[in-house]
Amino acid sequence: MGYRSSTLNSNALQERFKPGDKVTLSGWVSFVRKQKEVSFVGLRDAFGTIQVVVPHTQSFQGRLEDVVTVEGVLAERAGGKSGEFELRAEMVKVENHAKHPLPLGAGPATAAANAAYADQQTPQQRDASLKYRYLDLRVRPYLQRNLRIRGAAALAMRNFMTNEAGFLEVETPTLFKSTPEGAREFLVPVSSTEKDAKPKFYALVQSPQQYKQMLMVAGIDRYFQFARCYRDEGGRADRQPEFTQLDLEMSFVRESREVERVIEGVVKAGWKAAFQLFPSEVPTPPDELKEFPRMRLEDAMRDYGSDKPNLSYGMKIHYEDSVATVTAPGLWAAMSRKEKDDLKKFLFQEKLVDDARGSGEDYVVTAKDASHKRLGRARLILAQWMKKKGVPLPPGIMKEHEPIWITDFGMFEPNEEVEKSVSCVHHPFTAPHPDDLPKLAKTLQAIRDAPNPEEKWRQQQNLFTGLRAQHYDLVCDGMELGGGSIRIHSAELQQRVFQDALGISEEDCQAKFGHLLEALSLGAPPHGGFALGFDRFMTLMCGSQSISDTLAFPKSSMGTDPMTGAPCPLTDAEVGAVLGRFALKPSNA
Repeated sequence: MGYRSSTLNSNALQERFKPGDKVTLSGWVSFVRKQKEVSFVGLRDAFGTIQVVVPHTQSFQGRLEDVVTVEGVLAERAGGKSGEFELRAEMVKVENHAKHPLPLGAGPATAAANAAYADQQTPQQRDASLKYRYLDLRVRPYLQRNLRIRGAAALAMRNFMTNEAGFLEVETPTLFKSTPEGAREFLVPVSSTEKDAKPKFYALVQSPQQYKQMLMVAGIDRYFQFARCYRDEGGRADRQPEFTQLDLEMSFVRESREVERVIEGVVKAGWKAAFQLFPSEVPTPPDELKEFPRMRLEDAMRDYGSDKPNLSYGMKIHYEDSVATVTAPGLWAAMSRKEKDDLKKFLFQEKLVDDARGSGEDYVVTAKDASHKRLGRARLILAQWMKKKGVPLPPGIMKEHEPIWITDFGMFEPNEEVEKSVSCVHHPFTAPHPDDLPKLAKTLQAIRDAPNPEEKWRQQQNLFTGLRAQHYDLVCDGMELGGGSIRIHSAELQQRVFQDALGISEEDCQAKFGHLLEALSLGAPPHGGFALGFDRFMTLMCGSQSISDTLAFPKSSMGTDPMTGAPCPLTDAEVGAVLGRFALKPSNA
């Protein structure tokens, strides 16, 4: 006999078979309930479950998570849904035993149940879930559901980009050169055949940014890919050291709306596919005929204290004289004295507010104005407490799960890590707003002509005001789904930004970006693009608390892989072999 006549999908069984038909089914044992004359056994595969009735004459020896094949006759399940089958077993074979005790138990099937399940997990249980991820995927239907949503959305988005938007899918290299893009890079050593050569390294790409710009110079016109990107940093709820983004670039775009329309189309396509697969669990997709609304960064920061505001609820920041206030209606009355004291202590420890108090039933926090970022964080914390205490959030200006564009970002900001230096709000390839180009050119010239470091820094500070970048972020429910910009396509302007604005020496500029500058000088068209965080988008589709719930094999919060033990130390012999490729010696030699 074969392993199965069908999967355990109830619809597939009902379409192909009727009561009384003899079938063979295979899967894992999900429960065993023994009674006097029969045993009721749950059989589960990737597509569904079925109850198997095993007479004691069969001498069933299976345990939880054993792999079994059952041959028997289908019958309508007593007390089940209309048309629901159960299998009356005539022969049961255990194909493979699962070792006991099992390291994991069964998990939740829905997003809501999973949120509670995740909150209740101990650190040891979370580690076990990652160490035995293959088992976690098997026993938690919710995780498999997420992978199916991910697959359906990716297919629909790929079809939209190729067949409707006219983009060409191009794979770009993962091995790149080290560049100053902000986050730490993963470095890959490369053997050298030259004697006394300095060690050389590739860097795993943080994004395909420079490659895709060079594809525009190559005349590809419209490029996209689902790009794997890497950053050497510990995992967080919204970040992993390796991640996927839907990356695109297009030529001859004059303004951001041209790029934004493509992104709106591909997001709606992926969202619709996910919704059609699980309509009761995935949020309702946006209206296909409506454009996403827009908000200026200045308004977002003033009213909500964030460049990625959650607009699904109210609680705007209000200003009066020199004081800014956020009010959480009904929260004060819902909290115990200890909870009030604990929250106030936390808000003060984090230096988010200057005062926290009750006003009738409301919880009110205040801060001196020009502190919208602090109050923006306080607003989020108050909203979390309201959800925790079951206090209704006041309605916002948008519905939940409704995306919005945040626009009109500045071009430069002070570098928080290096005193008296400049960094880019987005990245150094972002073009200035056309109306601000004259001021940028004048400021860069003044920096270049500065007679001393003090005067140079004084001129560089003029970059922080009155210069807008052609940059745009897509935000939903307080989460940045992605960002993009119109790019600098002039080699001369790009070099001036590197050297004058960012203070990169001419030598370093050529070493790090010479290839891009050369490409821009050989006829680069006006171009712009976007990178959609596909993993973050999937957390929205799946209703997940963390990106890791939408990945097959995520890393831990420390950026490690408990399942394989990676990253792992090398033996002395392996270290010696690696260093020997560069004619180097271990430091302890």
